[in-house]
Amino acid sequence: MEPSPSQEEYQYKRKVLRLSQEVSTVLTPEQAAVITQALINSNLNEEQVMAITQALVTARTVQPWQHNHPVNLRLSVPIPGLKLYLVLLAGRERRSTQRNQLERQKHRLWTPLNIFVLTITLGSFAFTIIMSIYLLLKWGSPAATVAPTSIPWLTNQADCEKTGRIWLHGQCWDTEHSPDF
Repeated sequence: MEPSPSQEEYQYKRKVLRLSQEVSTVLTPEQAAVITQALINSNLNEEQVMAITQALVTARTVQPWQHNHPVNLRLSVPIPGLKLYLVLLAGRERRSTQRNQLERQKHRLWTPLNIFVLTITLGSFAFTIIMSIYLLLKWGSPAATVAPTSIPWLTNQADCEKTGRIWLHGQCWDTEHSPDF
């Protein structure tokens, strides 16, 4: 025997009220009352009511995103005709494993454009590091300079030239002498 429309309506209202009790744990009583009344007066089916209730509970129980990241870089890239921005956030991971999996599925890391940007960024970083080290070694170290000096133990031209040095003004000169010698 099919339940009468009034019994169906009564069961639907009971279900909505039971679900609204879940919502009332995360909303103010006024908000819960407004939502409950809206659900009772709507033509939504039970599945839709449950989905709305679950979304409300989830939205209110998940901690709101707070702007307290230790690293928080937000840049607008001034390229004429283009509106580009760059955001870099870093800090302690607070997202659940489930949410991380969903994010990985939604936003793939290894797309062609991401690979291009990572290559340019890492290449620029590596180039900067290598050039900094090179310049520090070239100009910062006294070993990088060459200072000609005379070799006092080589007293004749034949012995001097035999060792690959230059005889000049009665002295043997080493043109590749390092100050660290």
